[in-house]
Amino acid sequence: MSVSKTDDMKKNIWPKLRLANNKDCENITDLVYGILREYDLEPDPESTDADIKDIEYTYFRRGGTFFVLETESFTAQGSGEVLTNDLTQELKSVTNYGFGIDFFSSESLILSGSFVTDFTARVPETETNHSVSTWNIYHISGGTTFKIGNTDIVQSIE
Repeated sequence: MSVSKTDDMKKNIWPKLRLANNKDCENITDLVYGILREYDLEPDPESTDADIKDIEYTYFRRGGTFFVLETESFTAQGSGEVLTNDLTQELKSVTNYGFGIDFFSSESLILSGSFVTDFTARVPETETNHSVSTWNIYHISGGTTFKIGNTDIVQSIE
């Protein structure tokens, strides 16, 4: 039985997103320290940057994740130029909040309102080509519910 080129290509799909492991620590450290130095910042392996010494313990055993995106260079069909799929992203931890309130004006009329935050996880001043938004969005909504016969009619605006 021969294997077709299509079958072979299916096995080697790129890019590949996989969970990091401690074998990646050296490459991750080189990458992180290189980025820090680009911004004239000194790496701090004993404090701020200690998490990348042991990826498996720092992230996985504490309930987090750390992914590595593997890419391969490829040759452009038109120009023959070798291109890369470099992707960079850095995210910070964010907490968003929301609350809502209903005011029962009468048996057949309810007034509603809500407020929700949607903060960006993108780190300011980070060069990234994956996260497109730096917006912190605040959503304010209001609406009413009223009864016509046995039917509740809801209308709202955000």
